[in-house]
Amino acid sequence: MRVAWYLSDLHACGTVRADVPARAIGQYFPGVSMALKREIMVSDYTLFDAMIFQRGCDANALGHMRTAKAQGIKVLYDLDDDLFNVPACVPDAHAAFSQEHVKDAIKAMLAEAHVVTVSCPAMVQVVAPHTKAPVLIVENCVDVGHADLAPMQPPREHPVMGWHGSMCHIADANLVSGPIKEVLDAHPGVKFQTFGNFVPEHFPELVGFNGRFACFPWTTPQGLYTALRGVDIGLCPQEPTRFNQVKSQSKWMEYAVLGIPTVVSPTRPYEMLKDGEDCLVAAGNAKGEWIRCLNALAGDKELRERIGHNARLRVLREYDNKIVAGHWVKALEFAMKET
Repeated sequence: MRVAWYLSDLHACGTVRADVPARAIGQYFPGVSMALKREIMVSDYTLFDAMIFQRGCDANALGHMRTAKAQGIKVLYDLDDDLFNVPACVPDAHAAFSQEHVKDAIKAMLAEAHVVTVSCPAMVQVVAPHTKAPVLIVENCVDVGHADLAPMQPPREHPVMGWHGSMCHIADANLVSGPIKEVLDAHPGVKFQTFGNFVPEHFPELVGFNGRFACFPWTTPQGLYTALRGVDIGLCPQEPTRFNQVKSQSKWMEYAVLGIPTVVSPTRPYEMLKDGEDCLVAAGNAKGEWIRCLNALAGDKELRERIGHNARLRVLREYDNKIVAGHWVKALEFAMKET
């Protein structure tokens, strides 16, 4: 089977959703030839048996899908976020996806695909009104082998709390800014750092913690795990917005694969986790709960090691790209049988 996967980008969804599983597909499924691309060429219509359109959202992508179908190529449409409800805190994306012609293109691609793939059960409800095609759930995954190549760091005397996220998560900073201050006050050696689109102004309570609080820009996908090696406690805060409720647990996985324990919000993406076993849950998203969970991990090395260990074991069992690659291959095989 020859497959072309048309990526939405080369740094975020394109990496997490496509590149990570494709690495394992190429290694463990020799019967599947996978090409990851950003553009479609005329020769693609003769080179491939199936095409995956990731987040296609314009007339150009829709036209390519229709041409492929007309030539007997099986087409899959993949959607991992509710692009009909992008929050206003991401102004460029909100403006782009709020346009009616963009929404219409997404709906048309959902309607005309042989198979639709989504990243979690909640996303089925997002796409179901717009398609009669089979909707298959293929969860996100992590490349354990790649993560394990990240160099270890020397043991730290005091733990470092960390959070990485895009502009989509800026509104979630209100949940943790105050609790982080309380933890830094209670544990003088503890630090907090972010990676991504955060700036100090998103954490007003942390003014004055110079040397113990820093915001770093995004690293490359290749450098993510090297950066996360500098973190001992991961944060996964989420406001229960419509957009957040259909996201995946990718952030937790990216900490967990390195054995980093995480405090998560009690939102739908994290309801599959087990409080006290592979994470700590800040019940009700309450300030006091965030303080309790972060204080517990900051002050107890054995607790950090136990939860981090359990989290990594779960990733190895369920979310390693070697496992999820097989789910993608099954989705492709299913699509090849669709008429």
